[in-house]
Amino acid sequence: MEAIFNSMKSIRIRISLIVVIATMNFQACSFFKVSYHEDTKTAKQLYRTLLETNQHIGSCKGIVKTSTHGFDFQLNERLAFISQQKHNLRVEMLSPFGAIGSPFMLICNEKKVYATGRLLPDTYLANTHSIMLKQMLPIQMTPREIIDCLHGRIPISKGMRARFDSKSSQKTLILSKGLIWKTRNKIFLNNHNNQVQSVEKYNRFNQLIYRILFEQYRDYQNETIPGQITFVNASNQSLTINIQSYWPNCTIKNKSFQINKNDQQNAEKGVFSCLVSFLTAPVRYIKQSF
Repeated sequence: MEAIFNSMKSIRIRISLIVVIATMNFQACSFFKVSYHEDTKTAKQLYRTLLETNQHIGSCKGIVKTSTHGFDFQLNERLAFISQQKHNLRVEMLSPFGAIGSPFMLICNEKKVYATGRLLPDTYLANTHSIMLKQMLPIQMTPREIIDCLHGRIPISKGMRARFDSKSSQKTLILSKGLIWKTRNKIFLNNHNNQVQSVEKYNRFNQLIYRILFEQYRDYQNETIPGQITFVNASNQSLTINIQSYWPNCTIKNKSFQINKNDQQNAEKGVFSCLVSFLTAPVRYIKQSF
């Protein structure tokens, strides 16, 4: 009798285990099904949050330290910059005596990109939206995308489709735009707080255009931005800027981004040859002039 009782007890235990395992499997299937729909909704919400965050800083100024890797020139300089809205940027290389008598100056506004300085052999001028400008820069970024990063913004556009990369162990938001010929961004986020760690942009042939690394986040007057930003091209060459001082949402005069008419006329005389020579090796001219 005792043997029969133990046998029946063993059977009951096995049946109970089977029921528990089956229930867990059913619940797991239900969980993953719900999670899939939640992830799609969360991806869209996260994309909207990024767009909203991009509106926080309308103007800024600061001082950065630059460094390069992989190029045939070195750029280890301190730069002062001011920026406003979407297109306006002014950069001056700090001399040992401060910005006065700066050896290099860059002005970008809605229409033009302008570079001049006593250490440059010529003055340079280009259209802000010129395809030539974008293709000739060592890292193929538009001035607008660089300005976005200085404002603590993620260089993404409106009207993109958002989803998570299910194959990545890191939380990765994929944004795409277009039907057949798609442009794509990958946004890599911290798994715990959704802080953006890097951004990759791909062309319509799914080739990497650039990668931006955002590190060392800091608070400046209640605004959190990355203290170190690294721009990397498809050949793994990079330019890093370390923010030493930063003032968000400061008052800036619009005249700061105006180009003197005389200087613009002088630049336009040899704009094509000057543009090519400057964009292919801008820093080499600076170094050779010391």
